[in-house]
Amino acid sequence: MPAIAISTDELATLAVANPHHYFVSQIICAENMNFGKYPRELFWPVPEGIRIHSCYIHPLFSTASAIQRYKRMHFANVDYGMIPRMFQEPDRIKVLTDPRDAYINNFASGTRLYETTGHPFRHDDFMAAHGYTYPVQKGLFIHAQMLPCRYSGLTPSCDVLSDVAALWDQLRPDVAKVGSPPASPAS
Repeated sequence: MPAIAISTDELATLAVANPHHYFVSQIICAENMNFGKYPRELFWPVPEGIRIHSCYIHPLFSTASAIQRYKRMHFANVDYGMIPRMFQEPDRIKVLTDPRDAYINNFASGTRLYETTGHPFRHDDFMAAHGYTYPVQKGLFIHAQMLPCRYSGLTPSCDVLSDVAALWDQLRPDVAKVGSPPASPAS
């Protein structure tokens, strides 16, 4: 039986043309007036496709030595629970930025809705959503991932580099506290 052969940009173009609510709520564009309440990733439309920055990056594989450090198992999720238990420093994590190396697409139900803010993207909302994000995960945000695709109906509404620099300036002090857990919720 033959496998499906499709390029990254063709698959990504199909995904962007048939988005689920989560993607729509996280894209920073003029049309999105109802940004996601808990932004895990930020998506910017750019001429080359979609530029992505994220604190919660899913591992494709891990070394045996990293898995040996995973003593206090957290089975709820890989991106939030497992990564900070295996790694203390973000520079020990290789982030794939070229989708020709690997690309995984998330196709989800078109009927599932996510909580939104009722307004466009705001830096303060993003920072508030990451109050409990571990420093090692915040350190991953600086890595740009470019998803080559064609899209229509998405109008860039801001300067990506300025947005990323401003958010990184707010995340960076926590990254300097590598190895420490996020702040505990107030009682």
